[in-house]
Amino acid sequence: MWKRAIVLSGALLALGPAGLPQEKTAAFSGPNAIAARQAGMDMSLLTIRSIEGAMKAGGEAKNQGFPAAVLAKWAKALPPLFPAGTAKGETSVETQALPPTLAGPRRRTLFDIN
Repeated sequence: MWKRAIVLSGALLALGPAGLPQEKTAAFSGPNAIAARQAGMDMSLLTIRSIEGAMKAGGEAKNQGFPAAVLAKWAKALPPLFPAGTAKGETSVETQALPPTLAGPRRRTLFDIN
């Protein structure tokens, strides 16, 4: 009896939310994506300068592991913030992002390095 009640309760908990109305999450619009990547780039610059300052002051490289890991994590999260239509000249928002080129080999960036 208890086993059946537990299984039924588990099924209701697992399947119940599927029947409820789901709230749609907003995707990044062009201006929001541009603002997010510009803010992230500003924070990246601060982190890079912090690491650079610590190294010039004679700090140990191992103490900069966390900031370096955060930059690597950001580099992997950054590409979706460049949706189509958000390059320079493609939007009214001020941006320095260049549109992708179809001619020639793809340029390798720091974000491609794993």
